[in-house]
Amino acid sequence: MKDEKKKKFKVFNNESEYETKLRRHRMRVGGIVFLVAAVLVILVIAVFFILKYRGYHDYEIIKKIKTEVLSEATFYDYNGDVLKVSKNGAIITDSEGEEIFNLSFEMNEPIVDISGKYIAVAERKGSNIYIMTSEGEKGHIVLTRKIRDVRVATQGTIAVISEEESAYYINLYDYNGNELVEGAMHIDNTGYPIAMDISDDATLLMVSVIDLKDGLAKSTINFYNFGSVGQNEIDNKVSSFIYEDTVIPRVIFFGNDKAVAIGDNKILFYTGSEIPEEEKSYELTTTIRSLAVNEEYIALICDGTKGVATGDATSTYVLSVYDAKGRNMYSEGFDISYSDFYLLSNDDIYIGKDGGSLIYAINGVKKYDGAFGNELLKITSSKSTNEYYILYRNRIEKVRLVR
Repeated sequence: MKDEKKKKFKVFNNESEYETKLRRHRMRVGGIVFLVAAVLVILVIAVFFILKYRGYHDYEIIKKIKTEVLSEATFYDYNGDVLKVSKNGAIITDSEGEEIFNLSFEMNEPIVDISGKYIAVAERKGSNIYIMTSEGEKGHIVLTRKIRDVRVATQGTIAVISEEESAYYINLYDYNGNELVEGAMHIDNTGYPIAMDISDDATLLMVSVIDLKDGLAKSTINFYNFGSVGQNEIDNKVSSFIYEDTVIPRVIFFGNDKAVAIGDNKILFYTGSEIPEEEKSYELTTTIRSLAVNEEYIALICDGTKGVATGDATSTYVLSVYDAKGRNMYSEGFDISYSDFYLLSNDDIYIGKDGGSLIYAINGVKKYDGAFGNELLKITSSKSTNEYYILYRNRIEKVRLVR
């Protein structure tokens, strides 16, 4: 019987050497796992951006949903659902056309503002304000003065501009109707408040006031702080900016520390969660034709000529997009006539034109240029980067863009 060969085992001299070898082995394995994970993340990100910013030439219908006849209403993208507001009430439906909430009222001219889960609907020159979410009606406020404008904060605070005789009033309410703040503005002393917005946390209020004395338009942007910082200031006013020969009909808050004022000849960006300061401005040499806003960007369509934003366009119109910090993301001229213009919740830009639709990514890549069905009322984004819901007069179609 042959002798069995002795197996050779390596014997470590001490415990320290064993631990060192084991640690090195674990580090090698960990490095490989990290590298593989990093590659997978990069691939996922690459696929996402390829899908988000690539161009498509056609679409396919994934699903058709019949609905009641939709007409004489304005439609809003509401956290992936659809808000329909008419003179007769407000209805929230999901992407499948199923009704989530229905509130009936009578309003000649509804004003609508959405922030987070809260919706405020008020009657311009009326007295009623309704606050709601997808869970139902949260509050109903009735004023004794005529309502001029309404804004809602992400946590449910309501800001209202109202008028009575020669005075304007700015009030803050909680959604139950309890008054939190009141301030009067007399026309002879301060001018007309024509626009406002409130920060997400309801700490800051931004108001645009116009003074038309001596035949010239002078606008003032006032910031009011209702937190501890503002308590030390007269009327809680913490900063104020005057712009000669300018009308500013729209102001917008992005979160708690970014704001923008859009005037007839300039765009102004502010920053600061306590005492806002002007950070950046753009002079406009042509007329703004359309404005679209979502939670991160503003988009403008202006008459086309040289000197608009960063472009040298000589087209009929110029489309420009800015982020909340005032960075010009994209500017380009185009020549088509258009009817609809808005930003989707996925940051795509929709332009409805005669006989078709244009969809741009936020960086200016043209994702789609073609026609959907007849009687298109509204398009909203889906969770997928190339899928959308198309609202028609009597149906909803879920579509996917294809190459």
